[in-house]
Amino acid sequence: MTAGDREDTRSAIGGGEPVHVDYHEPTGTYRALFDSGNRLASEVVVAAVAAATGTDPLLLPPLSATVDPDALNALFARPATGARRFRGSLTFEYAGRRVTVNSHGTLEVGAVGDRPDPAAR
Repeated sequence: MTAGDREDTRSAIGGGEPVHVDYHEPTGTYRALFDSGNRLASEVVVAAVAAATGTDPLLLPPLSATVDPDALNALFARPATGARRFRGSLTFEYAGRRVTVNSHGTLEVGAVGDRPDPAAR
């Protein structure tokens, strides 16, 4: 995938609208935007890692083997008031990739050992 290419991936968890994942060539990472009012963070993680690895989402290891999906969703969910519950980011390894979920609605997937891009925050 080259800069500017976009891959649409349906989440294996919830289906629905595709998750748009862009490849950011300067950093070698894949990035996705999500609105926690419309999409669960766990769905976006699975879809973005599937796009980054070229793997069918159903063939990825269970996300629950790495992080509790319910806790991840709760951490990044937007309450009815619209205010963020959590401000910051969470980085973990999943399916051989480094995943960083940011409270402002971005997700970055990179190689294990890479540091998250501060400009993505």
